[in-house]
Amino acid sequence: MLLADDFNNENLLALVHRIFRSVDGGATWTPTSLGLQNRGFSSLLAVPARRGLSPPRSGPPNRVAPPDEPTPGDASTIYVAAHQVFSGGPFGVLARSNDAGATWTAVGARLPALGVDVIAVAPRDPAVIYAGSPKGLFISRDHGDPFQDVTTPWSGPIFTLAIDPRDSRIVFAGSRAQSDAFVAKIAPDGAALEYATYLGGANGDVATGVAVDELGRATVFGTTDSNDFPSVLPVQQRGGGIDGFVSVLDGGGSVLLTSTWIGGRGDDQIASLALRGRELIIAGGSTDLANVFPGAQAIAGGFVGVLDLSYGALGRSRAIGLLER
Repeated sequence: MLLADDFNNENLLALVHRIFRSVDGGATWTPTSLGLQNRGFSSLLAVPARRGLSPPRSGPPNRVAPPDEPTPGDASTIYVAAHQVFSGGPFGVLARSNDAGATWTAVGARLPALGVDVIAVAPRDPAVIYAGSPKGLFISRDHGDPFQDVTTPWSGPIFTLAIDPRDSRIVFAGSRAQSDAFVAKIAPDGAALEYATYLGGANGDVATGVAVDELGRATVFGTTDSNDFPSVLPVQQRGGGIDGFVSVLDGGGSVLLTSTWIGGRGDDQIASLALRGRELIIAGGSTDLANVFPGAQAIAGGFVGVLDLSYGALGRSRAIGLLER
């Protein structure tokens, strides 16, 4: 449940699968006209009406509301955000009400189709709105239409926002760390780590297995959702969705000898791996087999493939084998 106070006339708004409005401080509630079926509500924000600057006075002034206090009786502007629930839709929605929730207008042009997780309005400039999403940070300078991407060093999802009350150009964004794969080598006596390292990018990465050859090189495999997963002479580029990955570290764990995505435009995973000289036998599943293995006839299903690595002194990756059906 989300709750917002519009700071005027004891008006309250509550969001429980749909939006309800109270004009008596919460004693009674009535549903608003906004209907968003099968969506997950993520943010409800009330922006109180503002007074303009007061004219100069002579003599001792009476107390007047400063510019950032609400004007009693004026309607607040309400924003509500809802994100996609099902993979086939409906998609995300951002809606605005200029009459304290009585009527609603869809806004949010150029926001990600999946929707946003949090919105924030600049305290000193209510036309400026920031939106945090799984695709990063967006800004609108015209009350929610349109938005534009804010280029930041952080490319992961944003779940919380705060705007500097003195300067709307300064915004604080919060996220949660995505999981990384890792590999660690334990000393023979079990008393210490010989090395430990992360493998991953901005999004979620999971290692599902590891194999070690006679030279102590560790071959780690798993799944990744990161466009910036570390790659060294990859045999495939990033496909999309969730990809499998195979990464080979040297015996000391300090050098990535080869690292590659394995996947098509759908979701892919590597379930097991076996070493055979310089070849890796991989098995898994894919929803886009034709782009994982050129020439494959099936659209989706399991696979067994051969990854031929010449990662020795040359540090090279060559080719992926054909699907064995």
